[in-house]
Amino acid sequence: MTDRIIDDFNDLIATIEMPTGKRKVIIAAVKLFSDQGFNGTSTAQISELSGMSEATIFKYFKTKRGLLEAIINPLMDDLIPSYGQEFIQKRVPQNQDFEQTIQFIVNDRLTFIYDNRLILQILMSEALVNDDLLNRLRQKFTPIIKQLSSALESLIPNSEISIVDLFRLLVGQIFFEFMRITKFGNVKNYDIQIVADKITKSIVAMV
Repeated sequence: MTDRIIDDFNDLIATIEMPTGKRKVIIAAVKLFSDQGFNGTSTAQISELSGMSEATIFKYFKTKRGLLEAIINPLMDDLIPSYGQEFIQKRVPQNQDFEQTIQFIVNDRLTFIYDNRLILQILMSEALVNDDLLNRLRQKFTPIIKQLSSALESLIPNSEISIVDLFRLLVGQIFFEFMRITKFGNVKNYDIQIVADKITKSIVAMV
């Protein structure tokens, strides 16, 4: 499932009515931003990969950041919410105990982050400096978190642990691994299964 977001994004862009040249620029920018990062990509590189001149790029997008926003908006409006609903409705297992469910959630989300780490890094980097985007992320994830809370609350073995406490543990651990994968770690040596096992054991021990 490597780079699923990029593949799905390209499929989505193909359905949106726009000039062919603009579509080529967006698709090229997604690939380059994902491979090299936003700051590491020049409009000259986007021009070369897309086959469009830099003048054409700036005809459609006033700035490189404007091009970034043209990528982020479909991600936020269409893809990210659909992934969340898919995870809740189709992927979270039913009739399993607390430890098995936590193991699945951690493993599944780490795999998704690892496979799509480059484009997720772009999204997160922008969210850290863009309050509007951060608020939009919160709005998109709130209903997903509520649904997941309902699924998990009855499984918590310790009545003194609230669902808020559990999410604090779970999200904190996964976010730390997200930072390791995208910012600090050597991803070639990253073993998702080992990390997921350790996180699961630590959460179960605390709960």
